[in-house]
Amino acid sequence: MNDAPRLQRQHGEARKQLRPESRLDAPSLARLSAQLQAEGVPTPRCHADGERRLRYRWIDAVSARTEYSDEVAGGDLHWPPSATLAELLPPLVALHRARTDPAPPLLDPGWRIDERLADTRDDELDRCWQRLRAAWQPWVDAVVHGDFHLGQLLLLQPPRHGVQLIDLEDCASGPPEFDLGNFAAHLATAATTFNPERYQQLLTRVSAAYQQAGGRHVNQQRLAYCGQICLLRRYLKQRAAQPDTPPLTLRRWLLETPVIEFFAG
Repeated sequence: MNDAPRLQRQHGEARKQLRPESRLDAPSLARLSAQLQAEGVPTPRCHADGERRLRYRWIDAVSARTEYSDEVAGGDLHWPPSATLAELLPPLVALHRARTDPAPPLLDPGWRIDERLADTRDDELDRCWQRLRAAWQPWVDAVVHGDFHLGQLLLLQPPRHGVQLIDLEDCASGPPEFDLGNFAAHLATAATTFNPERYQQLLTRVSAAYQQAGGRHVNQQRLAYCGQICLLRRYLKQRAAQPDTPPLTLRRWLLETPVIEFFAG
């Protein structure tokens, strides 16, 4: 595995190497960023530097994940407060309202799951995933980020103000609930131990704050379902990072939580 940093600063510009598994190449991402900016999405305008590399103007900003690292790790049942969510979610609302031509590829719920799950040889989790995948429907409601969490938000530093949405490599056409579920899943798994009560509260608060920020109606069943998929993705990533101490509380929750089923019509 190549451990070289994917982001480098050179003469006031940021240069970023795309991941090998990125579904969009650099020219496609450059066109997408231009269209999203024109649609009012606060995201940096990037330019293609070949097929697999991007460049854009360096932004004086701090990652929201860095800014709130202590609060997230603490696992407080009441964090994040409504005021923080109201600051962080408008870029996502703008993304979900945007229209692009062509539309991004369809969201694949199994992306990052299938390969990691094969490495675990966990038959119980594999059966859980097969039930989740079988319930998936090709919802095409919006342009979605595909991997939305605190690390994808930049807080601009004075004299500028605002929040920028970054890392559009995983953009897809899919349900907004997937981004909201992924956001809640990341927050719920940042603490040492997964707390199901906190996770459920996060789903409720994130959904409410998103709609208060102008987001579209959130289908609560679809949100809960997408959240299950995102939590499985988080479990597999954490297990791969720490194979000797996997998050067993989260694994048990995944195995015991019924899969929500959707029916056509």
